[in-house]
Amino acid sequence: MIHKRLFLWFSLLGFSPAFGQFSGNALDLDGANDMVVTPTVPALFSTLATSNFSFEAWVNPRGLVFSRIFFAQASTTNFATVSTGGTNNIYFYVVVGGGNYSVATNATLPQNQWTHVVARWTAATNSPQVFFNGVLQAGIGGGTSSTGTS
Repeated sequence: MIHKRLFLWFSLLGFSPAFGQFSGNALDLDGANDMVVTPTVPALFSTLATSNFSFEAWVNPRGLVFSRIFFAQASTTNFATVSTGGTNNIYFYVVVGGGNYSVATNATLPQNQWTHVVARWTAATNSPQVFFNGVLQAGIGGGTSSTGTS
């Protein structure tokens, strides 16, 4: 029943699971061309210099590979992305007016286990932060991120 509500919620917001399937109470994105696509990027991603946001998801890594969890791009100079690295640490990038702000967590997500991940952007201090199960994670600068097509 919950998966039907989730699909309805996605549908009402204009999301469509382009690839992937529902598994239990979650979208099952196995890393093989799976994604949820929206027709437009919310306006806040055009104003990241002044807009705070938080992204949260339950993440269950099944392997030790790079995998994008979230990507929202208003332009090549204003976007945000959250991904796993090759060791299942989390990378969170926010690009504002071409300037890159990032963090890579020192801790890693346990494989084959659900973890609640929150990525929080505070515009006033240009601060990206990552939380695992409500606990702020220490990290280092995450480098830069590539842009996408949408």
